[in-house]
Amino acid sequence: MENQIEEIKRNGIWHCFGACGEGGDAIKFLMKWENITFIEALKELAKKTGVKLTLNKISFEDKIWQKKERYLGMNQLASEFFHYILNKTNFGKKAGQYLKNRLLNQSIIDKFELGYSPSSWDSLKLFLKKKKYEEEEMLENGLLVKSERGSYYDRFRGRLMFPLKDSRSNVLGFSGRILEGSEKEAKYINTPETPIYHKRECLFGINLALEEIKKQKNVFIVEGELDMITPYQHGYSNFVAVKGTALTNEQLKLLKRYTDKITLMMDADAAGLESIKRGIDEAEKFDFEIRVVVIDFAKDPDEALKKYPDKFKKLIAKPIPIYDFLIETAQKNYPEESAFAKKKIGEEIIPMIEKISNPIVRTFYMKKLASILEVSE
Repeated sequence: MENQIEEIKRNGIWHCFGACGEGGDAIKFLMKWENITFIEALKELAKKTGVKLTLNKISFEDKIWQKKERYLGMNQLASEFFHYILNKTNFGKKAGQYLKNRLLNQSIIDKFELGYSPSSWDSLKLFLKKKKYEEEEMLENGLLVKSERGSYYDRFRGRLMFPLKDSRSNVLGFSGRILEGSEKEAKYINTPETPIYHKRECLFGINLALEEIKKQKNVFIVEGELDMITPYQHGYSNFVAVKGTALTNEQLKLLKRYTDKITLMMDADAAGLESIKRGIDEAEKFDFEIRVVVIDFAKDPDEALKKYPDKFKKLIAKPIPIYDFLIETAQKNYPEESAFAKKKIGEEIIPMIEKISNPIVRTFYMKKLASILEVSE
């Protein structure tokens, strides 16, 4: 298998017998596997092995790592602040009621560390200043905005807060949702690109879904945070959310470490179909087995599971191979037995089949399409 890594425990080294041919010790392995710096890998290994790491004994300064660690600490404090406001103050009551109306229980609210950002312009800023963070740091980390007059104010105000975490549960950034009845502003605002948050790399819920993804050898990919949280509360723990974007190379690279199979969960509308198509090209580069489930009885996975739990269970038990689904959809769009209809089906499907990376799978679908169109290959 390409890029297969063989770990040689006796010598404490590893070697990739795929195309890259790289090798090294445990630290280098972790650096490559998690895409982290030397000191981050050292710290992670120390935590896993119970070794106390004394950083002042390291002979060089990694300024990038130091900034990253400081900003991760800042975000963790901000997450705890938002969570406290939601659960322990009158400011968070409206948001708390919203979550109850969405049928989320307290253990899930705690598990995902959901929070609420007060409507104040400076509550988070003042809190973090007491923790010895500077305004310029908060600005660079995406928590503050700088006005034209040069003053700083909280980016997130009056919003339900979702911490965005990496696979090791570090808080990289936030997504803030406006509450119902406050629709004058954007429904969601997110942390901008920062030294530690990169939207293309983020998969919401990956830290909680990781073990189940490895166990089930499959991951369900949904769009929004609540579409991931609601299934998790109901025992479906191998879901992640892409937050409204098509699948990226970075997200797929992360998932490929744990599974060869992805299942795209989409709405039964044109936008849902286009979202699926955008993700295929990138997924094919990693030779994933791609499947799809189409929700045609509710607006999204969150609503589907709450209103029709039995239908939802049956639906996800029988995902459809992506190219079978695309061919069937094209046939429904052009049902006539005319040369024109067959031409349109071919024009729509052939370019996608040609991009299939595995030659056996590609040949299979070329033959299937040729049979449907009643033409030679």
